[in-house]
Amino acid sequence: MELYNYINRFKKKTIKDNTIELVEDEFILNIVFDRKIDEDAFFISEFKNKIQKAVIRKYKSEHTGFVKSLYSLLNVCYLQTNKIPKYNLGQEANDSSKIFFEVFLQIDDSFSEHNVTSILLKTKEVVEQKSNPFYLEHHLVESNKIVIIQSNTKTRRLGYLKLIIELFEHSNYFPISYLSKRIETDSTLYNEDLLEYGKHNTGDNKGLIKKTPIGSSAQPYVNLLEELNLVTQINNSYILTKQSKIYFHLNKIFTQNKNLFRLNILDKLFFFRQILISDSLYIWTIIDIIYIAQKPISTISIKKVFVDYVKNELELNQQYSNNNITKKQIIELKTRISSWTKPLVYLEHIIEPRVNWLMDLGLLELKTETKEKQYFFTKEGLNLVRILFQLFEKNLNKQLVLNSFISKNYFHVFNDIFDLNKNSTILNYRKIDQYILEAFKVFKTNAPNKIAASQGIDYVCFKAFLEDNMIIEFEELKKYLQEPNDKFSIDWFNTENDGALYLKKIN
Repeated sequence: MELYNYINRFKKKTIKDNTIELVEDEFILNIVFDRKIDEDAFFISEFKNKIQKAVIRKYKSEHTGFVKSLYSLLNVCYLQTNKIPKYNLGQEANDSSKIFFEVFLQIDDSFSEHNVTSILLKTKEVVEQKSNPFYLEHHLVESNKIVIIQSNTKTRRLGYLKLIIELFEHSNYFPISYLSKRIETDSTLYNEDLLEYGKHNTGDNKGLIKKTPIGSSAQPYVNLLEELNLVTQINNSYILTKQSKIYFHLNKIFTQNKNLFRLNILDKLFFFRQILISDSLYIWTIIDIIYIAQKPISTISIKKVFVDYVKNELELNQQYSNNNITKKQIIELKTRISSWTKPLVYLEHIIEPRVNWLMDLGLLELKTETKEKQYFFTKEGLNLVRILFQLFEKNLNKQLVLNSFISKNYFHVFNDIFDLNKNSTILNYRKIDQYILEAFKVFKTNAPNKIAASQGIDYVCFKAFLEDNMIIEFEELKKYLQEPNDKFSIDWFNTENDGALYLKKIN
């Protein structure tokens, strides 16, 4: 009866077979029933057809905020049912300029007919809101795979990653059997720091490294560093990678916070980028879910919707990928996720670490008034969401283009998220050349006048941002080095996403 009354308040109804199409302001509502519809049935109260699903469609207007209106509708659904329905973004087959989203409300254990009717009634409250645009470099290249980190529930504090990298001040390498034990010995000095960090709603004291006979408490953090490509194994020892060596050297010259777990600007700048480029699927999924909730949310609540949501994200990337190898990898990943026998248990190793990383980075805050830990976005976190919305509007295969987006936009993004007011208008080529020469000294190898191109470029970008308030993007600097230059030359190999940077001999 509720649905019957809702449908009959529309003067115009388009009926075709078992579907009724209604127009509610900017939304097109298709309600699908279990049998062909008798139009005369709408004039009697005994309407026997049973609803199977409802599909809510909205076309993009000229205004920005299209993705935000999608998430607002998903929020309406979540508030009604504590579930996030499947959604899709698409283009008209005969007119690619007509972009739309669809939200699917399937009548099942998740959505009752009452839920669907309540959601349909609230669509008119969802408006396409304008937001402050962030300039994006849009010519993005798709990665050949979706990236995720294999994490452990214990690895919740990014400050320990900082501590481990700093240990390499004492040695260039550590035997595999020894490093975790050494970490546990040194980490005991910071137990009070961790307790103090957990006293505020911007921190948490979980993730403690304890002293154990074989280093088992620290080993998950070592594994995380490997997943983030910050340490690697060679000859039964751990060494720093070319990426972590950048942080290692810059960390020596920038002011440290008194508390190991309160990250400074370098820590956030470096670790946030490494997480984004190593874990695009899971970290973005968690960010989405927290935003859709539109209220403080617990990790238990995130877990309840995570599996269905992440599979929907994979389907979107599969649909809009141009690479068959990538599509195959996505199918395999979906199959693996579907095979989880106890997802709520397994998800503890996914959700808890990432929520805590986002808090360490200053993007989430902890609500302290409730017994259950609940998380919500800080102002900086909402700035990040706004930028991710814009990326999604332009790229339906969003996780697959995130690495390309980072290489072209990261320092602008970080500057915007944290309101740092860095300068991006004029490149100081004299300063750039100075920092490149520094990089040749800092990262000197056995090969004379040659260093890894990515390492040299990253060093300049980080150093200029932190010391000179100057924004230089990775791709921008790479392009500069590829131009004729009397000091430097570069060989770049797309297959390796790296190359060699050479210092020319000056006669």
